[in-house]
Order: sequence, then structure tokens, then C-alpha cells
Amino acid sequence: MPTYLYCLVGPEAGVAVDGLAGIDGGVVRLLRAPPVVALVGDVNEGGLAPTAERIRAHDAVVRRALEVTTPLPARFGQLFPDDRAAAASIAARGAKLEQAMELVQGCVEMTVRVLFDDTPTIAGKVQEAENPTGAPILGAGRRYLLELQDRQRVEHIMLQRARLAQAKVADVVGKVVRMERLAAPAGESRTAVISHLIRRDSVAMYRDALRDADIGGLVLSGPWAPYSFAGDGDVG
Repeated sequence: MPTYLYCLVGPEAGVAVDGLAGIDGGVVRLLRAPPVVALVGDVNEGGLAPTAERIRAHDAVVRRALEVTTPLPARFGQLFPDDRAAAASIAARGAKLEQAMELVQGCVEMTVRVLFDDTPTIAGKVQEAENPTGAPILGAGRRYLLELQDRQRVEHIMLQRARLAQAKVADVVGKVVRMERLAAPAGESRTAVISHLIRRDSVAMYRDALRDADIGGLVLSGPWAPYSFAGDGDVG
């Protein structure tokens, strides 16, 4: 059966996986893959559709590791033919993985969601180019270009709003933040997501600072495993 990768931890982490069920109820086990230890499990052939239940099961395994250490989470769906192939892939990137684990060591991820009450319309220019009856006076190609320009304008405005919110949050919690990621609103979304990597012992200070700050529209969550800062956890 294929080997599924959940996360990586240090060799002395001491994560207990007895009785821990992973995706589709599969047994989770430790796989020694120097210079790290991997939390893995067996899954059925045929790939894994990313259902909500499976994503929660993946995160539950990662959170078990987070109870005692800072894991380097793997992205959902990393499969290998068997344990030997998984260990070989991890070993091939050993130096980069060690660097990634050193970066997040002793830290957790906190997430700030910024909800904007309104977004600019993306139909303005197109509507201006229609006659009073609503019938288009533009060709399909010209109409597409106008819609594209409008969409790009909206994306630019929302990016600037997201960066402004990011700066306001940084003024409040910047002293305890080790790294930061910003996901600006995209498409029809009105939410920007700011992810912070902070030390575990700074969580209470971080929460108190944001709670006392006069910044509207914020929703705080965490602590989480450092998913947003674990790009090198992709070992496949």
C-alpha cells in the first residue's frame, strides 16, 4: 500500500502515535528518515480526493505532533510507493528540510482574517458601454478586455487594502513576529489572510495586543502548525 506523509519532526521529539487514526481511519506510525522522523500511514491505492473529512484527519495527525513539538507539515496528498521511497525522498532533501525545521522550531502559526465590508464593482466600464436598454454595443473581444481591465483594477484596490491592514496589524504585533505571509482577496472574496510565525510563549501576548488594538474587521485564530511557512515540507 502507498505511504502517506503527514509531517516531519525532529528525531528526539517523542511524538506518541499509539491509537492515532489518520486518513480513512488508517493507522499512523513513525518512520525514521534521517535526519528527521516522519509521521506516515498506509492509504488505499487510487489517490486521495481532498474531502473535508480527510483534510481534518490530516490536520489531526499534525496537531498531535504540535502538542509536544513544532512539526513541519506536509501538504495534503503526498504519497509514495512505500516507506523506502518516502525515506529516500526525505533523505534527498535532508539539508533543506533541516533548515526549514530550524526556522519554525519552537513556533506556531497565528492567523488574522481581515473582512472588508465592501468591494469595488467589476462591471463599471462594461455597463458604461451598454445602451439604455441593456443591449451590449461592444463586440465580444472588446467586452472581454474591458472586463479584464475592471477585474485587474479591483484586484489592485483589494491588494492595497490588504497591505494597509497588514501594516496596521504589524504595528501592533510586529515585535513578536518572526515571519509573515499575506494572502490578499482574490476573485469574489472579501477576506485577506495574514499569517504570522511566532514563538509559542508569545501567543498570549500576541492575542492580548490584537484584542486591545482598535482595528476593526479582524478575526483571530490559532495556534496552528506552521502550514504557511513549511514550503520545504513538500518532499515529493
